[in-house]
Amino acid sequence: MAQSDVYTIILKKDADFWQDELTATDQQGELVPFASASLIIHPDDDSGDVVWDEGNGKLVMPSTGVIGFEVELEEIEDYTWTTGTYCLAVVYSNGKRDGSLMRGPVQVMDAC
Repeated sequence: MAQSDVYTIILKKDADFWQDELTATDQQGELVPFASASLIIHPDDDSGDVVWDEGNGKLVMPSTGVIGFEVELEEIEDYTWTTGTYCLAVVYSNGKRDGSLMRGPVQVMDAC
């Protein structure tokens, strides 16, 4: 996904959230190689930040420039907040860091 694109995360309290392939490309359209990444969600209320990363298994990096998410509904249904903003923080393969490569809105919808 090019940096100018906005990706909205919509979570449902009655469904797992997964995104198999979110790609990051440079200005030439080449996949960007990351050494690591994490997604930090900042809820709009007083709830603490939510972190998805490789360590907790909620963010996966199956290949160069590809990021995915795997969040089970049991976690999502425990979220007490309904809106927020995320930042995708990355460390490039050359060691350079970007704490907000992508940012966008997050919404948590109640179960049906």
